[in-house]
Amino acid sequence: MMCGKQFNHVVRALNVVYEALAALRFSAFFKWCRDNDLMTSFHDRLWSLLSEVVSNFKSGQDNYKTLIVVRTILMQRLEDFKQWECQPSPTFKYWDMILRAVEIMIQNVRAERQGSLDMHLTLIASIIPYMFIANRVSSRWLPVYILDMLNLTSDIQPAFPSGQFAIRQKPVKFNGVWSDMASEKTVIKDSKGRVGIAGIARQKSAFIRWSLIRHVLAEFSLAPYDRSSTVLIRDGMALVKSLHVKTFRTFGDLALRVIQSQKACPTNAATVFDRYDIRHSIEFAERVRRTGESGKKVYKVLMDNLGDFNDFDHLSSGGIDKSVDVSRTCVARLYDQKQKANFDHSVLNKFRVKKAKQKDASLTELPQCESTILQHDL
Repeated sequence: MMCGKQFNHVVRALNVVYEALAALRFSAFFKWCRDNDLMTSFHDRLWSLLSEVVSNFKSGQDNYKTLIVVRTILMQRLEDFKQWECQPSPTFKYWDMILRAVEIMIQNVRAERQGSLDMHLTLIASIIPYMFIANRVSSRWLPVYILDMLNLTSDIQPAFPSGQFAIRQKPVKFNGVWSDMASEKTVIKDSKGRVGIAGIARQKSAFIRWSLIRHVLAEFSLAPYDRSSTVLIRDGMALVKSLHVKTFRTFGDLALRVIQSQKACPTNAATVFDRYDIRHSIEFAERVRRTGESGKKVYKVLMDNLGDFNDFDHLSSGGIDKSVDVSRTCVARLYDQKQKANFDHSVLNKFRVKKAKQKDASLTELPQCESTILQHDL
């Protein structure tokens, strides 16, 4: 369990052990109370509360608040019983320590399910001694974590008491989980599944790209769209992996199924790599997506003002100084398409300053500096 493997199975097993040992401990506790004539010392309300716990358990209702009251009534006598049994029996003391540790674990799970921040921090503080005993790395960082949670910034602090530190995949009660478990059940599970990144690429950049954009593509790839003006780019490897390959007898059968799936309207967002809403061609959509309309504007400037670019002939025959002048004029003309700063074209650095002072200035619209032009020409 410390390694994070088979977490749910281990929690279930510890729950069963806890229930069995807790029943034996309570049975021995009430026997000890009868032998020492302590049954009359309990509050009269205790027995009605125990009957309420039994009825609530049979009907499936929540017993947590009722059990807190019962525990408060029995706490003092129960601690006396533990001390009395632990002195002659090291075995009882050992199992009592096990019950306490499992109880902390169960309450910690409940704190996450409910999204209770106060309970969560209290139980994290109770876990720290066990982490030191087990010599885990978490023993060093759990105190830091508690201090960070107690000193949250004002812009995010209100979200934590409301339970937003736990991850919920559906808007229902008692289903919160830890953030790392949520990532295991969603992103990591999808990446290792039949349509995941596993087996496709090992490059870190490819994995980061898949992780960051996959959920975004899934949101819009299968949304209602006009088929006459939209093209969906299918991921061939993901499509093959989504099919049950072992059920096909021959490669021809598999290829036929892949072709049929490619022609049909996709029903699985995981097999859609990208989407283009276009009217003419994929190349046009790709150019517009990458550069917007700037490519079209540059082409129009070149075609409408051919006389401004006659000096291109000197790039090969002229010297370095002439080539730099031609390149400078060309770059300035393209970045100053409305010809509002002609007097600054001779010095690109001054032209950059003038462009940067405009109200709608953008770093992407600034031309290269003098040193960049010189380096390219050299």
